[in-house]
Amino acid sequence: MIRFICKIKQFQIDSERTIAFGIVAIVFLFASCQTMQHRPSGEPIGQSLPIVIQPIFSECVPNDGAAQFYGNFDGKIISSLDLVWNTPAKDHWDLQLNTPAGDSRLELQRRGTSIGIQGDITPAMRINESGILNIEGYDLPIFADELPCILAGQWPHTWTKILFRPARSKKSSTLKFYGFDKFRDIHLDIDLTDIKVIKSCTKFEWGGFWGFFKKSAQVCVKKGQGQYSVDIVAFDVYQVKWWTDVF
Repeated sequence: MIRFICKIKQFQIDSERTIAFGIVAIVFLFASCQTMQHRPSGEPIGQSLPIVIQPIFSECVPNDGAAQFYGNFDGKIISSLDLVWNTPAKDHWDLQLNTPAGDSRLELQRRGTSIGIQGDITPAMRINESGILNIEGYDLPIFADELPCILAGQWPHTWTKILFRPARSKKSSTLKFYGFDKFRDIHLDIDLTDIKVIKSCTKFEWGGFWGFFKKSAQVCVKKGQGQYSVDIVAFDVYQVKWWTDVF
């Protein structure tokens, strides 16, 4: 009887181990599909970038500009502000949000890996060890070195080293690019329906565990005729946009 009970218990243990192993294997395989199915082949676009879209990629320094600003942070509205920034050199940028009267609501000063913050809008903001911007404890899908480009409605030229162009239909007016680095996936769509005003959107995906619980954010830029607008939506509850004029 004792041997019989032991055999039953051993059978239960082996069964539980088999089930557990099977679950782990399924999770691993599914996660691998999630993380690997879009990995591109071939060479990055680099110098083969179509001439018509070359101007929307740029170096991020030096860079300066001004725009009108609007923000919706989970229902908290910040509007009627002027956004001003200046980036004279790498690892060095200044950003301000000012009222129409010239009063400063927020001042950010980046010097190397540190960010100084002043004003009555004071988010906890830092640069993590990978160079990624972190706000209120949340890593964003943008490197601190890339922020000046995004502010100016441009995509960092460094992306041309990691972006690939999949095959597309000849009837499509949208160019699709995909790339990734160790921190994020980048999906860039460029609409060429009207080449005088080009709209491009980048969807970022990052974080998660084995392909699950990924975060996502979308940055859209509309640029043309000397004007541009930038619209950012993240976590479905945050929206930030700035523009130099209304198209």
